Amino acid sequence: MFLRSLPQNSLFNIVSFGSTFNTLFPKSTKLTEATLVTATQYVAQMEANMAGTNILEPIKSVLNQFKHMKDQDPA
Repeated sequence: MFLRSLPQNSLFNIVSFGSTFNTLFPKSTKLTEATLVTATQYVAQMEANMAGTNILEPIKSVLNQFKHMKDQDPA
């Protein structure tokens, strides 16, 4: 599974979308064994039942979170 191939301590989130969108976590979260288990369970219960394929709003949300993280990065 793709989740298991992420490097340890990566920041990640899962976005499901259709006519609306949902994220697993409120913001990108560090990959740990606990978050991996949570994400794996979340993916296992996902179904194609959200109608539509409106991907623009989820992409905007992810990019906005990324920009926010970069703005807060002290490096």
